[in-house]
Amino acid sequence: MRKILFSIVSVSLIISCNQSSLQEYYVPGVANTVIRFDSIYSFAKVLVNDNYIRDHSGGFAGWECDIAPHVKPVVSAFLCVVLTDMSDETSYRSGYVKHPMERIFRSIKFNVASSSICTTCAA
Repeated sequence: MRKILFSIVSVSLIISCNQSSLQEYYVPGVANTVIRFDSIYSFAKVLVNDNYIRDHSGGFAGWECDIAPHVKPVVSAFLCVVLTDMSDETSYRSGYVKHPMERIFRSIKFNVASSSICTTCAA
């Protein structure tokens, strides 16, 4: 497994974006190319090259998304993470802490997993 920390540049209170070259981490025939978010608060929407990948609601739990269909060798990928502290969510905090809470609290990792890794074991 290879790992890289993305440096996310905050564009505004609710949008963070990064353009990063992923070609040195491309592995032909991989099963997964995963972005792992260790903690993002509170509602996050992930796009790669303007393609919607997934969203996640919650506070400090880690989560991940497979971006393999949207990255190519020798091509830069544009990662956009849209962050919103939604008032109708149970994890809404900006309303009672009196300042914006949408932010990236911990690291973001890029992982490549080989398709040859065994995911099940026989007893």
